[in-house]
Amino acid sequence: MNREFSTGLIYNLSLLLVLSMIFSIVNTKFDKTKHRRDLLAGILIGAIGIAIMSNPVHLLQGIFFDGRSILLSITGLFFGIIPTMIAVLITGVYRLFIGGDGALVGLATILTSSFIGFIWRRYRLQKYILDKVYFPVVELYFFGVVVHIVMLADLFLFLPHQYAVLRVVALPIITLYPVASVFLGLVIKNQIDKNRIIQKMEESEQRYRTIFENTYAAMLILDPENGNILDANIFASCFYGYSIETLKTMNMTDLNGLSHNELKSEMEKIILHVKNTFVFIHKLSNGESRTVEIHSGPLTVNGKQVLYSIIHDITDRINREKEIEYLSFHDQLTGLYNRRFYESELKRLDTSRNLPISMIMADVNGLKLVNDAFGHQEGDNLLMMVRDILKSACREDDIISRVGGDEFVILLPKTSYGDAYAIVQRMKSNESDYSLNGLEINISYGVATKTTENTSIATVYRNAEDNMYKNKFFESRKLKGNMIDTIMKTLYEKNPREKNHSERVSTLCQEMAKALDFNHESINEIGVAGLLHDIGKITLDETILNKKGLLNDDEWFQMRKHPETSYKILSSVNGLATSAEYVLSHHERWDGEGYPNKISGDRIPYFSRIIALADAFDAMVSERTYSRMLTFDEAILEIEKNAGTQFDPQLVEIFIKTIRVQSSMLD
Repeated sequence: MNREFSTGLIYNLSLLLVLSMIFSIVNTKFDKTKHRRDLLAGILIGAIGIAIMSNPVHLLQGIFFDGRSILLSITGLFFGIIPTMIAVLITGVYRLFIGGDGALVGLATILTSSFIGFIWRRYRLQKYILDKVYFPVVELYFFGVVVHIVMLADLFLFLPHQYAVLRVVALPIITLYPVASVFLGLVIKNQIDKNRIIQKMEESEQRYRTIFENTYAAMLILDPENGNILDANIFASCFYGYSIETLKTMNMTDLNGLSHNELKSEMEKIILHVKNTFVFIHKLSNGESRTVEIHSGPLTVNGKQVLYSIIHDITDRINREKEIEYLSFHDQLTGLYNRRFYESELKRLDTSRNLPISMIMADVNGLKLVNDAFGHQEGDNLLMMVRDILKSACREDDIISRVGGDEFVILLPKTSYGDAYAIVQRMKSNESDYSLNGLEINISYGVATKTTENTSIATVYRNAEDNMYKNKFFESRKLKGNMIDTIMKTLYEKNPREKNHSERVSTLCQEMAKALDFNHESINEIGVAGLLHDIGKITLDETILNKKGLLNDDEWFQMRKHPETSYKILSSVNGLATSAEYVLSHHERWDGEGYPNKISGDRIPYFSRIIALADAFDAMVSERTYSRMLTFDEAILEIEKNAGTQFDPQLVEIFIKTIRVQSSMLD
């Protein structure tokens, strides 16, 4: 029964929609007064209701279902009292004529459905009409649900065998009928809206047809002879900020800034159908300029030819397109051109008329070291300084591109090698005007020039790159050494105790190396590692370095990161890569409970174990903000106590002998 009911119901609803569309078509063919239209509408709706009721879904003797509740509720909602009362009378009489056990509930359904339509029209639909807001689909659906909940209540109150019937029809009615109400409501509403638009367009000829077909667009009507604005809609008034009456006193040149001759030329293109779409800058009443796209065409109003203009504000779209285009061809950080633009320009410029074509490769020395020591924000600041150095030495039309993290390329069409080299000299001269945290800015350059058409531009690029790397080899080593000195100097300025601590640790490491009979190179190497073991503290805030008392968990977390930071800084410098490995592990413990990698025993580098002893001993016998300074003997006892847990037990014995010897010599 459920399947039969659902199938019949779907067929019945389909018939309802087809008949309602037929009614909509018929309704547009009659040009009658309102009363006659209402009478005709009521009769047609009643006829549709009879047609629907003539194709019901039979359940029991005298009990059947159809879509009259949908039809009459929608009629009450959209058509008003006269058509609805006529339709109620026709369908009610026909239902009583059919008779059967369901006659009473059928009549109740007719009355309640139309009544709910009236109520909804009075308190909901008219509000949307007055506010000039479209009646939302979701409200149509809710309206359909309410109508059919009441219909089910009618079934329960007036129908014999109501439980048996409700079990079959309740779910289909509460699910399918509201959906059908939405579709039927949209069909009739759209047709009513269309009829109203057609009526108004016919009253004011083609002008009103255009206006109402483009309700939400700003529209102007122009005199093709002089460009005077003859009429405007409310959306044009809102857009330009002038009242409609004020707009009708203005000329189009007041908005677009064209001369009268230029405007007349553009209007002739419209009249001759040469062009109908334009993009202009229009000025609003508040002085703001907006980019607009205008669609124009000739129009006849009251026998006179005019021009209509439909105005769309495309300012935001144009700005977005410009932004997208900018981002696709520019480096986000520096604002210089990116690799994509460089490669496209390289192809465009690689022609004989641009010979000689020179290329400058520029590579920033020490960027990674700056990132590791001072953070990526300072690295970004370095790159922006490099941008300024390059731009200050180049001509306005020269193409400067950032093609990698620290690499830049400058394309110089119609530029000889000598002129390109002169530009490099200006850049190197400008470097002295910039510094970052006391660090000198240093850039390695390479120049190459294409002088003949048969030379590959790729070869020129490789030559410039090779020349740059040759220069970088000699410049970078010296620079990084200077940068290490600058970083240590900056650290010592943050915390003067670090200078003395680092020097003492370096000395202790060297004395241990001598006691262990290391060769001269190894003694120097561990001395350097001891001196630089805390270089990673450069990234710590001064408040942490100089805090009096114990560090909190967050501060201690930051402090424990300094071996890794030290490793990053030192590993980027030629000659210090091995020292970086020793420094990384100088806070590891013999029992594996140290940091950062929790390695233990012999897995800890030998030099790291020596630095750990020297670092711990000096910290204990020196003034500290977070702990009491120990005496020499107390520190020795603490070292012995932690032999085999924190420290290498074999090295502890040698270390104690070494520092006792040193202490006796000092005494």
